[in-house]
Amino acid sequence: MRSTLGLVGAVFLVIATTTAAEDATKVHYIANEGFLIEVGAKKVLIDALFDNQSITYCHVPDEMTLRKMENAEAPFDGLDLILVTHSHPDHFSPHSVMRRLRNDPAAVVIGPPQMVTALDAAGATEQELEERIVEVDLELYDSTALEVAGVGVRAFRLRHSEYVIEDPQTGARVDRHRNVENLAYLIEVGSVRILHVGDAVLSQNPELFNNGVFEKVDLDIAFLEYFDWSEETKAILDRWISADHVVFMHLPTQVGEIEAISQRLELAFPNRVIFDTPLQARDF
Repeated sequence: MRSTLGLVGAVFLVIATTTAAEDATKVHYIANEGFLIEVGAKKVLIDALFDNQSITYCHVPDEMTLRKMENAEAPFDGLDLILVTHSHPDHFSPHSVMRRLRNDPAAVVIGPPQMVTALDAAGATEQELEERIVEVDLELYDSTALEVAGVGVRAFRLRHSEYVIEDPQTGARVDRHRNVENLAYLIEVGSVRILHVGDAVLSQNPELFNNGVFEKVDLDIAFLEYFDWSEETKAILDRWISADHVVFMHLPTQVGEIEAISQRLELAFPNRVIFDTPLQARDF
């Protein structure tokens, strides 16, 4: 029996106000959209446990970093929560997640049904599926809220960014990602609020903001894909999401390309943050 969250109302979790030290925030870039987020004594790892070394279009965790994450070694010890936005191999490896679960009895992982199916196939036990693997099963644009170890999380089901190809059989143009279960997470610890959208593009998900599910929110950090900088996305941010910092992710690996992207984004987002090298860290 899998641990499954039921749908609840669209009210953001509010955790009790804490001191400035408890709200101190540090972000470690791991690879692609993978980050270790520390808020005070709380640690959240998101989209970082993946191991496909054949990927060349983005950073991939090196072997030493991957082993530290899997073996719960510093700075990846003491995790309160592991989040997976979707089951693509540049965000998630079921065997890496299972190794972490086996090496860290306190670890809890949250993700969509496609993630849970992959973990089941990778050998997750019924007890792990029941107690330590939380399935968030949502219809498009629905949301649900939960709390794990003092970390508040609201998950939203969003469309994955479009990847339009020509169907070789019919010749029709179809979105290759149309069936991907992509979750965005609003993470709350004390007074700190952080949004990570996975592989969603805000301008391709206007329904989230028009149907009353997403309430206007002030954020400390918003994590967006680097190509999500259209006027439509800027309008959504202006109306619905006030972010002190915008971390752009899913970047290429070449430093020159990253610098060009950073310069372009700076014009539209003066508060933009770019991590160009794995294991970079920044205090916020």
